[in-house]
Amino acid sequence: MRTSFTDVRYLTMEKSVDRHIFILGRGRSGTTLLQRMLNQAAGVTLCGEHNGFLTGVAEAYDRQLKK
Repeated sequence: MRTSFTDVRYLTMEKSVDRHIFILGRGRSGTTLLQRMLNQAAGVTLCGEHNGFLTGVAEAYDRQLKK
């Protein structure tokens, strides 16, 4: 799987630079697959799910969609 996602830009990036990426998703949106793929990368730290931490954000988003 790693060779399928290898990108020349990734291979030439500075390896010592810290980068933060936040991935948000709803249920059954592919975030578990993405987490499993990222777990294969050296130097990647994942926090996993936050047990409803973003529930308020999701509810506000849903309310905005209904307007």
